[in-house]
Amino acid sequence: IRRSLNIGWMAMTNPRSINVKLVELMKQSGCIGVEVGIDSGSKDMLERLQKRFTKEDIAHTARLYTQAKIPFSFYLLLGGPGETSDTIQETVNFLKDIDKPNQVLFNFGIRVYAGTQLEMIARSEGILEDSEDLLMPKYYLSKELDKSFLKKLDEYCSTQYHWSNATDWNSPTTILLQKMGQKFQIRPLWKNAYIMGLTRKLRKFNMR
Repeated sequence: IRRSLNIGWMAMTNPRSINVKLVELMKQSGCIGVEVGIDSGSKDMLERLQKRFTKEDIAHTARLYTQAKIPFSFYLLLGGPGETSDTIQETVNFLKDIDKPNQVLFNFGIRVYAGTQLEMIARSEGILEDSEDLLMPKYYLSKELDKSFLKKLDEYCSTQYHWSNATDWNSPTTILLQKMGQKFQIRPLWKNAYIMGLTRKLRKFNMR
């Protein structure tokens, strides 16, 4: 700001310690988008995942970025230890009640890294075999859920144009939209995630 540099930049943050002054400085210095890792909107799951922020912090962050007119995206990791259909429903309800991000991206299953507490949990539950060294990706999914829940997750996303999952981002139409966005230097690409929601509606309409 002091040097009047005309630079557009993005950041990845969590919702902890985001305040009015910080967001004002981000806006003044050319911030064009913020990606926020919230992982869950369930009080119980935030505690289980040992996050150092609360649902109130998430809502506060959404409100500040909305007021500053800074595009922002929420990223979630569903399926951690203790996750149930009820905690996911709590997350869904919470996201509908707070200020709306430009995008909400749901990921289902959490990658297990060596030396983490999640590795110990996965081994104790028999998800990992003793011989597995985790050099290749392995994912943890709560024993309360299975892959069939992906269909339910797709139903959740279909109710909100700006909600998406990995399937949406990997569809042929979306890949084409991403290439067009890169060609015309639209940044951040997820700022217009509602277009993905429109293409999702069209896909489902054509399948009828």
